[in-house]
Amino acid sequence: MENLNADFAAFLKSEEARKEPIDTGDWRKRMADDAKKNGDLKADATPNTTLVNKYWDATPDEDSA
Repeated sequence: MENLNADFAAFLKSEEARKEPIDTGDWRKRMADDAKKNGDLKADATPNTTLVNKYWDATPDEDSA
């Protein structure tokens, strides 16, 4: 098994750990643009919540024998 603690300690000393993070812009706008592009805009605006607060009971019915 790999020694993850040693790998992380080596990463902390590396140049990559000290460089500034890359600014990828506003994630909300990017997600909205992606939803518009792939056709999920209506589904994202009106999610199907019919199964909320419900569960499936796996116990067998008493009638089915």
